[in-house]
Amino acid sequence: MKEGHLGPRDRKRLEHAFTLAVEWHAQQLRKGTSIPYLSHPVQGAGSVLEHGGEVEQAAAAFLHDALEDAPNAMERTRREQRIQRDLGLGHAVLRIVLDCTDTEADESLGQKRPWREREERYLKHLAPASQASGLVAVCDKRNNLGTIVAEVRKHGVKYLKRFSATRDQQVTGTSAE
Repeated sequence: MKEGHLGPRDRKRLEHAFTLAVEWHAQQLRKGTSIPYLSHPVQGAGSVLEHGGEVEQAAAAFLHDALEDAPNAMERTRREQRIQRDLGLGHAVLRIVLDCTDTEADESLGQKRPWREREERYLKHLAPASQASGLVAVCDKRNNLGTIVAEVRKHGVKYLKRFSATRDQQVTGTSAE
């Protein structure tokens, strides 16, 4: 991508990634809010581009939660195949999405392992990942934090009760034990 220029091929790839994000997230809301979930991957992709990311990274940001939000393992596999097949350089996009996913293949939106276990596994998995994946992960976490801060300001700390981790776990990243 030339300095801020998206050619026709890059535009098509981003449009397709956005279309998949709409397909897979349009019916979701951000946890405990009335905010359409789709705002999260859109803001993540925008942040990636704003911070110098490449088209593959922005496409992956649109899709970074697609696997962990799949309703079942079969749909997760189908989504992986569509990312790989449909995006042109799909392997690079899928690698970033897999690096930024905190669940394993047998987990689904309604059946995830406990938060702490997922976070520890995610951090170990992300540590050796590429810088390309790191930028997408940071943009994701930055957006999540911004939403949490805004909701706490709006509703107070009671907002944090909507999450499976305790307030202390969320703030310190440690268990409450």
